[in-house]
Amino acid sequence: MFNIQTDMKRILLAFTLGVFVLSANSQTLELSYGSHATLLNYGDTVTIDSLSTVSEMVATLNVKNTDTVSRIVFCRKQYINIVANTTNTFCWAGSCYPANVFLSLSADTIGPGETNPLFSAHYEPNLNAGTSIIKYTFSVSHGDSAWVYIKYTSTVGINDNELSYTISNPYPNPSNSNVYIDYDIPVGSEAVLQVYNICGKIEKEFVLKENNGILNINVSDLSAGVYLYSLYINGRTERTNRFIVTR
Repeated sequence: MFNIQTDMKRILLAFTLGVFVLSANSQTLELSYGSHATLLNYGDTVTIDSLSTVSEMVATLNVKNTDTVSRIVFCRKQYINIVANTTNTFCWAGSCYPANVFLSLSADTIGPGETNPLFSAHYEPNLNAGTSIIKYTFSVSHGDSAWVYIKYTSTVGINDNELSYTISNPYPNPSNSNVYIDYDIPVGSEAVLQVYNICGKIEKEFVLKENNGILNINVSDLSAGVYLYSLYINGRTERTNRFIVTR
């Protein structure tokens, strides 16, 4: 003969434990990498390799709020391993922070089911070879956190399979009218330079028909803010950098 009261207690206990497990396994934030929005698990490592002679290595992440309510999200960086005399910065919630800032001074409020303005992490090897690993954590105010590791590896020397090209930093930077970029790319290669806003939307695209020259980017029609650009040679991303538009 069963005891109704005892069985009810067992059912309630099982239900409570089930809710607890579901809550513990739930994830408020969803992380993805790059323009193709490759989904990442918490604790995954994004790897970026380049020569130590490049001026900057850039990783971009998308942070999505999977909750049914808006969430306030901060970003924090933590050094796991850093090559001496290298420089790293990050951009979050519309602001870019210098190397000595480890916690974003402002938060991004992400609506339910929405993705934040693009996060970008910037690493300058400054001619120093080696591997640096930086942990980036996105923390929900009064909630959980999501984190990934970005592994930057810079090497010395030129691999025979590497393309020989040069591209300058954008100038003037910041600008309110025109931005110029000097470039020299291999003869016969297919080169495209895309400019996109901090949300990842492509704003401008240029096909570099000459193997060298000065690219003139008219930014007078762009809103004030931070913009990224990527150089693609024969379909491969060779360089990503940024400039600022002022008004």
